[in-house]
Amino acid sequence: MDGTAKATKPKARDAKTKIAQTRMSVLELAKELGNVAEACRQRGMDRTSFYEWKRRFHAQKVRAEAAHRAQQAAERKARKDSAGRKSRARGEALIELQDCDQIFFEPSPQGVP
Repeated sequence: MDGTAKATKPKARDAKTKIAQTRMSVLELAKELGNVAEACRQRGMDRTSFYEWKRRFHAQKVRAEAAHRAQQAAERKARKDSAGRKSRARGEALIELQDCDQIFFEPSPQGVP
């Protein structure tokens, strides 16, 4: 290798992805400009469509965040359950050790070797 950076080939995008990215770019431009009408004019989109897509993107974002929170809660519960099982197992092992101590270290009754 000669140490030069290789140009990466851009990933192929399907039509739906291109449309979504175009719509997202209008939302970002409107936020940057602080003017929805101007952003729509520059991108050739009417304001009614802009607000419809803004609502859809927001709803999708909310659903994704809710799914992420649910996944995190499930992971926390799994870790907690796992810790609970480990502590129960440790407790059971401790009881077994105490039973062994009683058997091996307590004096035996008279007449039993």
